[in-house]
Amino acid sequence: MPPPTLRAFLSLPPPSPLLSCALGNSASDLDSLISAVCLSFGLHLRDPDAPPVTPLANLPPGGLRLRPDYAYLAAKLGLPPPLDAGPFFRQLADASLPPPSLHLVDGNTVTTNLPFPPPHAARVLSIHDHHADAGEHLRASPRVVVVPCGSTCSLLHCRLFSPLPSPPAPHLILPLALLLVTAMVDTSNFSDAAGKTTALDLRCRDEVRAYLASFPAATLAEELGGSSVDELYEGCVAARFERGFWEGLSFPELVEMDYKAFGGGGKKAGVASVLLPVGMLGRDGMEAGEWGGRIGKELDGLVVMAVVKEEGGGARREFAAFEREGVEGGVGDFVAAQSGGGAELELERDAALEERVRKGVLGDEKGWRVVAGRQHNMKGSRKILAPLLVEFLEAGKDA
Repeated sequence: MPPPTLRAFLSLPPPSPLLSCALGNSASDLDSLISAVCLSFGLHLRDPDAPPVTPLANLPPGGLRLRPDYAYLAAKLGLPPPLDAGPFFRQLADASLPPPSLHLVDGNTVTTNLPFPPPHAARVLSIHDHHADAGEHLRASPRVVVVPCGSTCSLLHCRLFSPLPSPPAPHLILPLALLLVTAMVDTSNFSDAAGKTTALDLRCRDEVRAYLASFPAATLAEELGGSSVDELYEGCVAARFERGFWEGLSFPELVEMDYKAFGGGGKKAGVASVLLPVGMLGRDGMEAGEWGGRIGKELDGLVVMAVVKEEGGGARREFAAFEREGVEGGVGDFVAAQSGGGAELELERDAALEERVRKGVLGDEKGWRVVAGRQHNMKGSRKILAPLLVEFLEAGKDA
């Protein structure tokens, strides 16, 4: 029997009982979503007689609407909607059923976007990730945490699909194209300026491009919705950076677009990445979506990192940090520590921008500290900020 196509695999109903799932991190960006899909499919190809691994989408409250790049690929390539981890785990909890075993991708801790504690008791079978190692789930096998690596999809290609079979297998066209397109998005098309591309990413690029080039053009067009890999990449970027889309989001939706939480020293800070000037963050106010309530309860502060496309083709970085007044050793003090000469993130406060952010997001509400300004290190992404923030919070514990 020939192996199934990716579309056919994803259209199968989840097995009952569901024994194992692939789960990305709580940011649930394109890398997490596609790597969960391709990991599940790759494991099935390796052992078709084993119970299939079901890919889960760690979707934010806004669902796929807040993942325009994935929604574009799904519509263009005819992919079925992903299984949302939130309702799925909620059903298990309501039925007092244990969670399935997990294969973690694009993360090495168990996190979900649920209103109740995540299933930490779930057994973690394997890890494929490119973030800082939290040192958990040490019995997972394989436990692959490669830092640095621009995209988990590059890592998955090298671990699961390489070396590629000969003669060329048409059922691999779609998963390989998805891995490559996502790696292109994660690394800004393997740009040196983005500072993310590694040897693993280049290996994924070169091997996949060479393999896809070995197929007839008609076969590629049939599998990829009439588009090339480069056209799919451009469509993803256009969907992700479309200014009108970002301007139509409320503050809570902007944060949920790309959000992760980090802890240290007994404190926990959220970090969100947005593609809109921080001076335009305010829509419905912080209280909408309970973000104001979360800060001061489950979070000690929130940092918003912004990448803003300039009309001339360049870009700039901005930041805004929110915390309750009176917090010591929190995100506001972290920003101050990353300001001035020699600081890795090269943050520079802007009093006028701070006031604009305060009024736009908080209105007349009192009791908040807002720190905002320009970030001069264009390579200082959240991946760079996170370990610095954790180290700062940990240092506050020992002060």
